[in-house]
Amino acid sequence: MGRLKCLKDPQSELLLLRSCMGVAKLLFGLRTCQPSYVGEAVSVFDKGLRNTIEDIVVCGGAFFGDLQWRLASLPTRFGGAWDLLS
Repeated sequence: MGRLKCLKDPQSELLLLRSCMGVAKLLFGLRTCQPSYVGEAVSVFDKGLRNTIEDIVVCGGAFFGDLQWRLASLPTRFGGAWDLLS
């Protein structure tokens, strides 16, 4: 996820992020691994996802807080950047 910003095209970055790092991929891992092993992985995934979305939305700027994260987490049909159901 950290290498996406090398593209320097937010639309392509978001498309690749949604295609390759969707929540469906994470849910598959959660279903197939023992719970004692996935706690740290989920935390790392969430932190990486938030940092990547922040880089796409505000280009790493200072104006991305919890409210902006909640708005970006909305499905695209409601104006969000990330469709959690995909």
